[in-house]
Amino acid sequence: MSVLSDHTILISSRSIFTTALIALLIPPAVTAQEHRASIRGIVTDSASKGISNVEVRVSREDTGETRRVKTDEGGRFSVPELPAAVYRVNVEHTGFGPFVARAELAMSQEFWLPVTLQIGTVVQAVDVTAPFIPVDRDTPAV
Repeated sequence: MSVLSDHTILISSRSIFTTALIALLIPPAVTAQEHRASIRGIVTDSASKGISNVEVRVSREDTGETRRVKTDEGGRFSVPELPAAVYRVNVEHTGFGPFVARAELAMSQEFWLPVTLQIGTVVQAVDVTAPFIPVDRDTPAV
């Protein structure tokens, strides 16, 4: 009877320790991801057909930090995990004029940017401003 009781206490101690460890490690990772923004979109031609392998360059205006991605076979792209800031988006592909957009991203915002490239050297520019929501970092409310 004593062996069963010691075994039960050992399992309970391990369960409590494991649960506490998980509770301490997971919330910071989840919290860090919740406050990031992303820019997603699709690059098409004038016939609305997705263009693959197009370079999309996203540059943070205040630091100059740049991330580059390529569109997939359907013309879709995604730039996740961006801090809230103002970004310049440049889209260029051989045979098409460049596309430039400016986007002000708020925390946790998923910004959708449809891009239609025109044949030739016409430059397209779009200035997009999303509402910036101030965050009180002293409370858990967003």
